[in-house]
Amino acid sequence: FGPLPDQSMHEKTAVPALIEELYTFLKQADARELGLMFRELDAARAAGDAAKEKAIINAVDNYQTHVVPIIADIDAGFGNAEATYLLAKKMIEAGACALQIENQVSDEKQCGHQDGKVTVPHEDFIAKIRACRYAFLELGVDDGVIVARTDSLGAGLTKQIAFSRTPGDIGDQYNAFLDCDELAASEGGNGDVLINRGGKLLRPKRLPSNLYQFRAGTGEDRCVLDCITSLQNGADLLWIETEKPHVDQ
Repeated sequence: FGPLPDQSMHEKTAVPALIEELYTFLKQADARELGLMFRELDAARAAGDAAKEKAIINAVDNYQTHVVPIIADIDAGFGNAEATYLLAKKMIEAGACALQIENQVSDEKQCGHQDGKVTVPHEDFIAKIRACRYAFLELGVDDGVIVARTDSLGAGLTKQIAFSRTPGDIGDQYNAFLDCDELAASEGGNGDVLINRGGKLLRPKRLPSNLYQFRAGTGEDRCVLDCITSLQNGADLLWIETEKPHVDQ
C-alpha cells in the first residue's frame, strides 16, 4: 500500500527493520570515511610526512560519527504488555536507545491528528511502560529512555472502566472523568454497568460501540494525571499530543 498515515497500519516489524537499515547505512558511512583516512595515513607514513601523519591521526581521534541516537515509536505496543515487551526487544536489538509509547488502545488506535481516539486506564499503560523497561534491562541497557505519550487531550473515549480497589486510587481517579448519569437503586436497566462513588450510583454513558465517554472539557486534567502517573512508574520523558495542529498551544 505504500506509506500509510500511521505506523499501526504497517506490520509491527516495520520499525525495527527500518532502524536496523538506518544504522547499517550510518555505520557503513563511518567505515567508508575512516577507511579513506587510514589509507591517507598509510600514504603519509610511507612518504615520511610527519606533519601530515599527525594531522590525520588527530582527524581520526576527533572523528564525528554518523551514528546518532534513535527514538523508536512503538505506538501503543501492538497488543498487551507481553506483546509490547517482545516488540521493544526487537527495537532495542536493532539499535534504538529510546522508545516512545502511547496510551491509546492498540486495536482502536488512531493517528495523532485523527478523531475517535480511545485511551486505556493507567494500570494498563503502566504495565506497558514497565514492559519497555524490562526489555532494556534484559538486554543490558541500564540507561534506555522511555517517552510516555498521552493522547488524552484529544481522546473522548475509553474502552473500559478502570479497576478500583479503594476510593481515590488511580482507577477511581480515571473513572471520575467518565460522563455518568446518577441513578436511583431501582433504575438500573438490563446490561447496565454501574459505578458506586461517594454513596451515589452512577451509570457511565456507553456508546453502541461499547466504548465509554469522558466528560467534555476534562482532557487537560486527564493529561496532567497521565503525565504524573507515567513519571512515577518509569517514564523518563513526556509527550502530550495536542488534539489539533496548533503550535501556540
